[in-house]
Amino acid sequence: MFFGPLLLTCKMNQCDVKVLCLSNGNADGKGNIRKHELIDSVKKFGIVEENVIIIDHDLLQDGFNNAWDITVIQDIVTKYGKYLVILLTSINIFILLLL
Repeated sequence: MFFGPLLLTCKMNQCDVKVLCLSNGNADGKGNIRKHELIDSVKKFGIVEENVIIIDHDLLQDGFNNAWDITVIQDIVTKYGKYLVILLTSINIFILLLL
């Protein structure tokens, strides 16, 4: 997990971290599997399942040919308050750590 160093630093500094993932990773019909993979991964960094928010929105579906609507992203991010945004646009991964 390439966010490991950041999550370890947050844990060492006793930050209350929440993870907001804007897609359940269902491009290949494996959204439920991907959801549990993310939850299991962040648990290793001391983040409890209740602090993991995974969005499954019709306009934010995974796939190389799908474009995400920035206003939908903005609405979702605004709903969850303060955040640190980490995104990898070349492969359509958006992960927001809510602090």
